[in-house]
Amino acid sequence: MDDIKVSISVLSYKHGPYVRKCLDSLLAQKVNFRYEIVVGEDFSNDGTREILLEYKEKYPDIFTLLLNDENVGAARNNHNIKLHCRGKYIATCESDDFWIDENKLQRQVDFLEAHPEYVGIAANYVNVNVEGKNPRVQLMSWQLNKRYRLKDYLRYGLPSHGSTMVHRNIIPYTDERYVKLRFSAPTMGDVLTHALLLDYGDIYMESAITLAHRSGAATPTSFSAQQKKKAMDFTRMYFNIVDSLNVYFDGKHDFTPLKANRVGAMLRSGLSGNLEIDKADMKALLKEMPLKLRLLCYSRCIQKTWRNLLHKLGRKLSRKVVKL
Repeated sequence: MDDIKVSISVLSYKHGPYVRKCLDSLLAQKVNFRYEIVVGEDFSNDGTREILLEYKEKYPDIFTLLLNDENVGAARNNHNIKLHCRGKYIATCESDDFWIDENKLQRQVDFLEAHPEYVGIAANYVNVNVEGKNPRVQLMSWQLNKRYRLKDYLRYGLPSHGSTMVHRNIIPYTDERYVKLRFSAPTMGDVLTHALLLDYGDIYMESAITLAHRSGAATPTSFSAQQKKKAMDFTRMYFNIVDSLNVYFDGKHDFTPLKANRVGAMLRSGLSGNLEIDKADMKALLKEMPLKLRLLCYSRCIQKTWRNLLHKLGRKLSRKVVKL
């Protein structure tokens, strides 16, 4: 894979006001190895592409620009990026987010070099508003400095954000079966990535705060904003991904508990008023499930409610200040 140690995958679409902040944070990394930044730009009309071309002209040996001639959507754009990643490791940062730790890449690569039993390392992060301010730490101490196995993922999910992670470049991106799996849904690529990585090995969650994520409705094209508007549609899409994973692994793993995680989180968000969920649609969805899975959904809802309370208490007690 040449002499490139890390490929940074950057998904970009209509991020004109934010993309400079993102790219500058990637270029600020202090490392003793070579890395590349591979950007997939999905036919924006807000000046995003022009900004990317500026950076390419200034840093021609670092940037690879994949400029789509039409809007192809997140799944195809992301897959094309991965096909062009030449590094031993892959890192990710969507172009409306930005890294806030200049030692992130070096530390995480050093960890993976020293621990071949791990396939990836993720980290803590903060949510920020549309201006990139008012940081709120997302993970608490009991979620950090620990190993996450596949069984943990099936029970709790992976608590961090995909843009905090560095992982080994081991996913078979060119394999026909993988391609079929990848396009089983137009988005939610992290679900597939985490599942496939955890089939190979474990993921470590470090305590360093490495990412500022513009959450919620901060940007109109953000995944978080789209999910909030179409929660039930995205949940059925999620179910389709889980079913596709079960087919892909042909009984090796049962990913069905992920459905309970998803619905449990929706039930909690609906009860807390964070999501507007049509009650009739939710009842219909639950009715489609086997009784055992339905009961698991209620159990996960209770667990997530309890964990959310612990998170709120933890934030009040920690009073951690994050400088951006």
